[in-house]
Amino acid sequence: MRKGICKHCLGTRDRQCALGIDVRSLAGGPDFGWWLRRPCISVDYYGAPCKGTVPCDKYEDPTDKEIVDSEAQFAEMERRFLLTLPITERIRREHHGYDWEGIVACPVCSGNLLLRHAGVNGHIQGSCTTKDCLNWME
Repeated sequence: MRKGICKHCLGTRDRQCALGIDVRSLAGGPDFGWWLRRPCISVDYYGAPCKGTVPCDKYEDPTDKEIVDSEAQFAEMERRFLLTLPITERIRREHHGYDWEGIVACPVCSGNLLLRHAGVNGHIQGSCTTKDCLNWME
């Protein structure tokens, strides 16, 4: 979350914002380049005003407090995820080239961490059985 991006924007995967507005229909025009015309962004990566975006009456810049809270939330998620690295590195080493599924102790809450390793590319999917703990897919 940062200034210049609407606080309702859900990112690059979604055609709708958190308020349910279909940003694709607001952007109009051809499919190619519609994401650059969406109303969710008022400044580019360097802080210069965006050209070609369409207006949205629900656009809201995040407050300074919302930005700080968002950064703290991200830092906490990163801290939790980094605790999994010794486990995932061990699984990649032990099961290189082979599919594997298993349960290990969650390094965050000591609950059950369900893991799935894909032998074809080494990606690991993890999900803790504790609500709002770890959950990721590579």
